[in-house]
Amino acid sequence: NQTIRAHLLSLGYERLRTDSCICITVLADGSKHYIALYVDDLLFVGPSLAEIARVKLSLSTRFGIKDLGEAEFILGLQISRDGHGGIRLGQRAYLLAILDRFGLSECRPYSTPMVPNLQLEAMKDPSKLDPILKRRYLQAIGSLMYAMLGTRPDLCHAVGFLSRFS
Repeated sequence: NQTIRAHLLSLGYERLRTDSCICITVLADGSKHYIALYVDDLLFVGPSLAEIARVKLSLSTRFGIKDLGEAEFILGLQISRDGHGGIRLGQRAYLLAILDRFGLSECRPYSTPMVPNLQLEAMKDPSKLDPILKRRYLQAIGSLMYAMLGTRPDLCHAVGFLSRFS
C-alpha cells in the first residue's frame, strides 16, 4: 500500500483527507482525476483518456498491472454508461445473489422495502435462539446494509429497524 501510494504521489496524485482509498490530481485545465484503490484493484475516473493512459503505463512499467478495460463491476457495484458522459451505479447482480443465497430468488417484487407499520418484539429469552438462524439473520442484515450504503438508500429504514433485533 505504501509503495503504490508513493508511486501515485510521484505521478502527481495525493490522497483525499476524507477517504484514504481515493487519490486525486487536478490537471492544468482544471479537470480532476481520481483513482480509487481497493487492495489490488484500481478504478480510474476522469475526463482525460490521455491522463489515464499515462498513469496506466507508469503503473504497468513499475508493477506489471493487468488492464481490464472499462470498468463494468467493482466491489459489487455495476457501472453502466449513458452515452452522454454520465454513469449509473447499480447492484442488481449483487441483490439477486443475496436473494438466491437466502432462498428468496422466486419472491415477488414489492413496492416498498418493508411492510408499513410493522411491529416486532425482541425475544424474551435470546439464549433459546438457534445459533444457525441467528447467524443467517446477521448475514442477511449485513448483506442488505452493503446494498443500502452502495446504491439503495431506500433500504435504510428497513435495515436499521431490522438490525435492532440482531
